[in-house]
Order: sequence, then C-alpha cells, then structure tokens
Amino acid sequence: MLRQRIGTQVTLFNGQGGEYVADLIAATKKNAHLQVTEYKDIERESAVE
Repeated sequence: MLRQRIGTQVTLFNGQGGEYVADLIAATKKNAHLQVTEYKDIERESAVE
C-alpha cells in the first residue's frame, strides 16, 4: 500500500467475481491490514467472446 494513508478506501478482487470494498486500518513497509466493509456482486468479464 505504497503511500496510502490510514482510512484510505480500496477495492479488492480475487478473480472469481465480485468486488470487496475495504478500508486501510494499518500499514508497515511489508504488510497492510484492511477491514472489508462491503461486497459488490459485479461481473467484469467482457461480453464479447
């Protein structure tokens, strides 16, 4: 989480569909701790085959 401040809201995804909204609650040089606040059922796949 390079140069992000505590409280910054980020969007996470795992490649299996949907997105997670999370807040940055702590960060070090090697780790970031996030609290997931919302799940959005969003499909980002292209409709074109």
